[in-house]
Amino acid sequence: MSSSTHIEVTGDPRVVLNSRADASLMVLGCRHRGHLAGLWAASTAEWLLVRPPAPMLLARHGYPTQSVAIFVDGSPHSQRAFQAYWSLPWARNAAVHLVSVDDGFTDVVRSLQHASVALPQGVVPATVTHLSGTPKRVLAQYVHANHIDLVVMGTEGLGGLRRMRVGSTVSALVKDGSANLLIAHLPDPDTKAT
Repeated sequence: MSSSTHIEVTGDPRVVLNSRADASLMVLGCRHRGHLAGLWAASTAEWLLVRPPAPMLLARHGYPTQSVAIFVDGSPHSQRAFQAYWSLPWARNAAVHLVSVDDGFTDVVRSLQHASVALPQGVVPATVTHLSGTPKRVLAQYVHANHIDLVVMGTEGLGGLRRMRVGSTVSALVKDGSANLLIAHLPDPDTKAT
């Protein structure tokens, strides 16, 4: 049986939530105001998107989840998000779309094969899709075109100037979409949590 913890704190919720690496899932509401506006306005969800300390669900709607797009790229972050999704008790009730993007860096065939083999016994994906292009653009288009309720993906955790210059696929999906997002980041064992 799973349990939940209610935390009441005085102070910055970003700091408190960032220290909760012991959580199996964090759930936050999300009203996107734009990346820079979210950071300047101290949006907890935007701030935690960079490197969530535990798998994090950004809830944008409360409708039942009927379709899920799991974006795979072979990274440890993607694998952690995949595992976090399948730990949910209702995960088998939704149509699952496995998606990978050939961005010049991802071995799409290997990523999709690995994800297909890792599916729980008896689960058959609704689609297995190989996309090409810029992930920020083609993933958002896929979500809209296929009426996806939940997006599952890992985040590398770009920060600082690199995040501002290159941009973040997760931030692009938050900005452009209406789907809920389940995001995971696997911290580098050599870095200490801040």
